[in-house]
Amino acid sequence: MPCRVALASCSLWSSGSGDHAGLAEALADRGVRAEWVPWDESRADWADYDLVLLRETWDYPTKLRSFLGWVDLVSTLTVVANSAAVVRWNHHKGYLQELASAGVPTIPTTVVTTAGAEAEAALRVERTATVVVKPAVGIGGDDAARGGADDPAMAEHLRTLVAGGDVLVQPYLRGIETAGETSLVLLGGRLSHAVVKLPTRGEFRIHEHRGGTYTRIEPSSAQVEVAHAACEVARALTGSGLVYARVDLVGGDDGVPLLMELELIEPSLYLHIVPAATTTLVDVLLATLDT
Repeated sequence: MPCRVALASCSLWSSGSGDHAGLAEALADRGVRAEWVPWDESRADWADYDLVLLRETWDYPTKLRSFLGWVDLVSTLTVVANSAAVVRWNHHKGYLQELASAGVPTIPTTVVTTAGAEAEAALRVERTATVVVKPAVGIGGDDAARGGADDPAMAEHLRTLVAGGDVLVQPYLRGIETAGETSLVLLGGRLSHAVVKLPTRGEFRIHEHRGGTYTRIEPSSAQVEVAHAACEVARALTGSGLVYARVDLVGGDDGVPLLMELELIEPSLYLHIVPAATTTLVDVLLATLDT
């Protein structure tokens, strides 16, 4: 009987997006039956699959408790990539502080858990004039705001967000506007490709749906070193290997690459930018099925 793989999506992207064009077909060419299934599809029998690959579960921040419970449950029935241990560690961006403590060059991050004077004092992080405030659980730059550390609007945004959950406060690094954000994609622990992402004028978020432009590049040795270091710490902290990882970096004021995010749940792997990487991903998935 051929192997079966569920490509976990969500109701808004139930059949996958252009980012994964050709993935199911590439798996089929290697004898693997793959199909898109929304993670909260009540009729799905997850035990029927040899592997559940988290890909476009992009609504999980609004359904977090259900999503984490689902990952735990499915992990008792079949293999989930990345693992439940990785998902539970990576869903809250407070992991940035753990990576920084382990020596990974990371953008300074303050986690705000309650409202009040201490929360607003966090806006003075690193004594920078401009800060970014965003949810600790979130994707796609949703609800992220940039502004002056002394701006009452930023304090109000912080109060609004913290009423619904933990919040991150970080210094704004202006290099994002000129050099952009660089994403390194690792598949099976090895560097596959890298993409630089530039925001449109007047925007600091680099996402394509916000006007950002993406270009494949060759990363620097310093960027590769940070990417591998971040993934190695993640493996050590979770006790789990990483089938895929996306490491988002930005240059600090001194040019040293700093980790912005380590995406291990459902990141875009930019297969639409580098179609050849689909073959690499399939190879890694087949190796996972064989173990």
